[in-house]
Amino acid sequence: MARENGWLVVFYSYQLDGTEFSGEWRKWIVSGLSSLDSQVEKITFRLPIGTAVRVRVDPKALSRSIAEL
Repeated sequence: MARENGWLVVFYSYQLDGTEFSGEWRKWIVSGLSSLDSQVEKITFRLPIGTAVRVRVDPKALSRSIAEL
């Protein structure tokens, strides 16, 4: 998505008490196109599909979460 409009989006999922939830982490990247591609490549190298990430969950609303990236 970042190549099209400047947004970098990381989708994640987590499971608690047998229920699966999902969320997204978003970052707006402001830079020139070549720099933008470079940043996207660095992040996708660091976070390939299947990478485990730490997720903080609101104990009062388990579907509310924030990924620590």
